Amino acid sequence: MLTQSSFAQKALIGHTEDDKKSSRAEKLEKGFWNGLLNEMLPELMIPLQGRGSEHFIWQISVGEFLLLIDMAETPDIIEDSYSINPGCFLNVSKMN
Repeated sequence: MLTQSSFAQKALIGHTEDDKKSSRAEKLEKGFWNGLLNEMLPELMIPLQGRGSEHFIWQISVGEFLLLIDMAETPDIIEDSYSINPGCFLNVSKMN
């Protein structure tokens, strides 16, 4: 989730206390732990078709301009080839 996007900005409206000391990334992270991601992107939280399992947030890593949200049925090691983390594939795209 890009923290500086208008999508993230709109999501914070009405969902955060009037906390001037926290950064936007910190407010988003706190909101995601409290269910904001379910409201922003409900299609991510729907059980996979044919499987009755749900996805859960296991970890949120804070970057300079993004939050990396690890979601899965169970905690696991994420392989770079299956990640949508821009840091994993931006170097490769420069070689194309």
